[in-house]
Amino acid sequence: PKGLKVRIIDHVVNKGLGETRNTAINEAKGEFIYFMDTDDVITVDCIERLVTYMIETPVDFVAASRERRYFDGRLIAEDIYQPVLVNNKNRFSVAEFRFVQNHKILGEIWNKLYKLSFLRDNNIHCIPGLHVEDVSFSYQVILYATSCRLVADCTYIYKIHEGQSFEAFQNNKERSVFLAENFLKIKEYDIKLIEAFKTHKMYGSLLVGVLNVSLLHSKMIFKSTVLNRKEKKKIIQQLLSTPLRFSMLFQISTKWNLIFFYYVIERLPFNFKIKLLSKYYGN
Repeated sequence: PKGLKVRIIDHVVNKGLGETRNTAINEAKGEFIYFMDTDDVITVDCIERLVTYMIETPVDFVAASRERRYFDGRLIAEDIYQPVLVNNKNRFSVAEFRFVQNHKILGEIWNKLYKLSFLRDNNIHCIPGLHVEDVSFSYQVILYATSCRLVADCTYIYKIHEGQSFEAFQNNKERSVFLAENFLKIKEYDIKLIEAFKTHKMYGSLLVGVLNVSLLHSKMIFKSTVLNRKEKKKIIQQLLSTPLRFSMLFQISTKWNLIFFYYVIERLPFNFKIKLLSKYYGN
């Protein structure tokens, strides 16, 4: 009934959320694109407000604030941005804002209005067949964006099942192994992505951004009750590995202390890694 306003694209078989989003990027006809998850809620004026901001100050993407709530409606937290416009014409202005200056840009794909031409011109897509597709997509966005605007408007309600982040690692062995494999693919993809920036002064900060995510994923693996020690060792060793050689330590100008931390952690015997993780994450 909506005619040209709505198109339904049928994949015939379920290709996963990442592939669906890639199809949207490739097939969309408009100037902007917005993603949301099916069990979440946006405000009735969400798109109108973000488009207004985008027209007012044209940028590669506008990111809005959010609420996190349980499905019964209980508020967990509000994640509110301090309003800021990043647009200093520097090729790496957004990456420097995020990874060097340490300002938060939430890593989810959703609740951001993207300029469609920005995504296409930089070939930004989800990794095909990958679960947890937000991580690498958002990393690409921040790496290639030259401008963005963060707004305090809370336009998105993120619905969360209690314990959902760790649920599979507590009761589903097959799902845990699948997610662990995805974590390794994310890391491998992002490490390759920044290889071209090895001689750039920001490389240390970019690498720390990747390794910080791997450290969080290591936490999920470490605290799993369905993976045995041998399985945990194999996955954590890979997650905490780095492309660093000793000589590279003296070529890195940003986040040197964290780079050195990851360099040392990688070379520790696994028993020491476990002790450090136990202390860091608790029992």
